[in-house]
Amino acid sequence: MKRLTSATFVICCAIFLAGCAPSSTATGPINPGDKIGGFLITTGDAESTTDNWGLDCPDEATAEPYHCNAKVGKKVNVSWGIYGGLKDMETTWAEHTHEIFINGRPVKLEAFGTQDVVHPHIGEMRYWNVVILASGPGELSVRNAGVVEGDPFDSTTIYSFSTP
Repeated sequence: MKRLTSATFVICCAIFLAGCAPSSTATGPINPGDKIGGFLITTGDAESTTDNWGLDCPDEATAEPYHCNAKVGKKVNVSWGIYGGLKDMETTWAEHTHEIFINGRPVKLEAFGTQDVVHPHIGEMRYWNVVILASGPGELSVRNAGVVEGDPFDSTTIYSFSTP
């Protein structure tokens, strides 16, 4: 029987480990730390992330899907936020439904947690803490859908990342 050389052993281990690596073409729910192509899907904090109102979204009010432009390296929160509305924030949040899909894949929202922010015109808001960080130029499609205080929402935004 032949013995494995150390080089053969290393190659076999590399092939095995490569098969264990997460795929960017996965189809299951997205969790923090997952990648889709050159995009890291992660979390952030209010000081280090940019919300839609801080991006260049020239057709936000006139077309569907919306288009927003961001720079590579900028952390962008892609969740739609809610505010207290007719009730207090905690009640509104507890009663609302929300789903996010990135390039058609569902996001496991509970794994990301939430982020409270202050909108310059609306006031206190709460988001799911779903943040995209691009390592290079490209586009992602993000769909937010749900119901808040009986009002359904369902909207898609194309995020285009370019080099600074």
